[in-house]
Parts: sequence; structure tokens; C-alpha cells
Amino acid sequence: MGALRVLGIMADQGGCGNYRVKHPLLKVGAADLGLEVTLDEGKDTHVEIRVDDGAVQAVTHLGVPVHEKFDVVHLQRVASRRGINTIDYLQRRGVAVTVDYDDALWCIPPDNAAYPAYNHLGSPTHWRFAAIAADLADWVTTSTEALHRVYARHLRGSVIRNTIPAEFVYPAKQGVPMTIGWSGWLSTHPRDLDKVGEYVRDSGLRLCVVGDYAAVARKWQMEAGGVGSQTYGHAYFKALRKIDIAVVPLHDSAFNRAKSWLKAMEFSAAGCRVVAQDTFEMRQLAKLIPSVTLVNDKREWRNRIADHAAEAELVCEFPVELTTQAYTHRWAKAWRSAYERRQTLRKGKRL
Repeated sequence: MGALRVLGIMADQGGCGNYRVKHPLLKVGAADLGLEVTLDEGKDTHVEIRVDDGAVQAVTHLGVPVHEKFDVVHLQRVASRRGINTIDYLQRRGVAVTVDYDDALWCIPPDNAAYPAYNHLGSPTHWRFAAIAADLADWVTTSTEALHRVYARHLRGSVIRNTIPAEFVYPAKQGVPMTIGWSGWLSTHPRDLDKVGEYVRDSGLRLCVVGDYAAVARKWQMEAGGVGSQTYGHAYFKALRKIDIAVVPLHDSAFNRAKSWLKAMEFSAAGCRVVAQDTFEMRQLAKLIPSVTLVNDKREWRNRIADHAAEAELVCEFPVELTTQAYTHRWAKAWRSAYERRQTLRKGKRL
């Protein structure tokens, strides 16, 4: 057999789509690991799924049936009947399917803007559909161990944590900190910022937000500068570099306890100091990046922010082992595992 042919299909153009499909796929393709990769970014898609009376009748890429061109299809966040039917359609034609999940869709808080999309019975997407899709998949990839325990309960899965492509890694910032900030949108982080506002104000630093900066300024009763767009790539990481001390607070919930270390990692890659909520995943990151400081209670937020604000020198470069390039073998192994399972089932062998 020649190179394993893998098609990756992004479900969104934001961080999840880039970190869980685009960057892994392209880096694996460049690593000479015996895989031939094709990326479909979802926007202006080349993949067509033809459905008739609720049943998938054809899945094509540039007009050619996917099962004639690819051995493995890597899907992101499948949570619909159509997605489930697509997995079944591909598998019955010998194509292995991997599905990636980066969020705990089953416990999204009701005040999160994404809640209706995965909890209302009339919605085309639902967390129960995600559970079925994960059960059907030949292999499941997740960004945290908490997600792995749910989505890969059948033990066909890999925890592949989020990483940053090496080209987006910047030197650690030096000098006395002048700005403090956060990245995100209040609509999907409605309660995360509640506990730290007064300590950000007390820091005496300028507030800079990448994302929902006007709403955050109102919430914290501060003047804020920032960048409204979260376009991913060099522009995004250059925007993060405007922040000297980054805060990554997380409201205590099952949803957030399953969250990955991504936000703190992005800030670290941009050269920022990070004060983050103490969770299992953040603890794993702090072991590798000393500039990530963890806190548990409100008093610690004040103290750790003050410590960073008073420290002019911070020598801590982003570790090479946390770049996407260093994780290519893990992604390649997951796609090969899916392919081997599908081939075994096609031959009628018992697993």
C-alpha cells in the first residue's frame, strides 16, 4: 500500500478548526510520515454531502466519491443526524472515520451562547448526537483526559492536547509589565470573569482585551483598549503580544473542568506571563511552562497578579515539545489506528 490518504474537514474557522484539524493535518503532511493529506476548510467547501429523504446518498470531494480518493476522513465536532449518517455512509464503503471533540457538549452551561445549539430538541445539533457519533467513529481524538473519558469510553481514542505551530511562537516579553488582559467573548465565557475584575483594576495596569473588549471594559468598569477580531494566525498572536500579564479565569463548572489548556498556551506562545485558574489541564501546562502561575481563590488572584506586575525579568521560552510539529506522530498514529480498525472489520475479523 502507498501513502495513507487522509481528508480533514473543518467545522469552523476559529481556534478549534485550526488547532484540531488544519494545523495537525498540514504539519503531518509536511513531516514525511507516509501520509498524504488533504484539507477542506469548510468555507467554500469542496466536499458535497447529498442527502435524500434524510439518508446520505453520496459524499464527494471535487465531484469524486470520497471512498475512491481517501482512506481516512477526520471530522470535527460531529453533533447532528446528518453527521452520524455521513459516518455510517463512509464506513460502509471502507473509509475509516476519526472524530475530534474539544468541548464537553453534554454540560454546556445554560447562560453560554452555545447552549441552545446542543440542548434544544428542535435543534439540528445536539449533545446526544455527538455521543452517538463518537461511539460510531473508528477513532476519537480529544484535547483533554476528561473529554476522552466520555467521548472515547469504547477505548478507541487518543488524548492529543492542543499545541501551537512553531511559526506562531514569539520570544518571552521582558521589562516591567504595562498591560493586563484577557482573550475571548463574554457570550461564551459568561461567568469566567466574575472573580478577577477587582484585582485587574487594582493592578494599576492598562486593560487590553483581544475579542469582546468593550463588554469586558463595562463588566470590569475600566477603560479598555483591544482588538475586536480573533482572526487566527500571525495577526492574532501579534494582538496577544499587546498583553504583558494575561489572566485565564474559569468559573467552576463541569464544562470548564473539561476545558483544555489552549488559552493559557496561546498567551505563553505570544510571550506573555499567565495567571490561570488551577485545573487538572492547567497543572499539566504549568509543569512545562514556569511562566504559567496557577491560582485557586480570590486572594491568590490579587497576589499572583501583583507578583508578576513587580517582576521586570522573566526568562521562559515556549518549549519546542509543545509545538504542533512535535505532535505530528500522535496525529498520524490516531489516523493509522482508525484505518487499521476499519480494515480489520472489512475483512470480517473479530477485534
